[in-house]
Amino acid sequence: MEWPLGAAAVFLIVGVLMLVLVVQSASGVQWTGIRVHGLSQAGVVTYTYQGIEYTVTDDAHKTYVTPHRVTVWLSRSDPEDNNKAFLANGIARWTDFGFVVVWLLAAAGFVIGGVIHHRRFL
Repeated sequence: MEWPLGAAAVFLIVGVLMLVLVVQSASGVQWTGIRVHGLSQAGVVTYTYQGIEYTVTDDAHKTYVTPHRVTVWLSRSDPEDNNKAFLANGIARWTDFGFVVVWLLAAAGFVIGGVIHHRRFL
């Protein structure tokens, strides 16, 4: 049963490293930050945090003339810094989630597979 546990340990370590990488990335603020709602129009997002209005550029929606709601994630360490603001992006959020969960599920699979294999030959 030694090699499945060794493989599980390696996958667990990689999973933890991926978690640290995701949390420290720019898109990691979507998991750890402060969520506020803003209004995007013609490539500019306007949002309010603690009564002060901020703006961020929205390159993905420069041609949208009608205003539409967007979610803005702010850094917990410095929510007033609009340079650290991140516009919500479902693809980036779930890709980050996948990068972490795949490694942790693989580690769990090796543990479960090793236990089942070990019990079968007792």
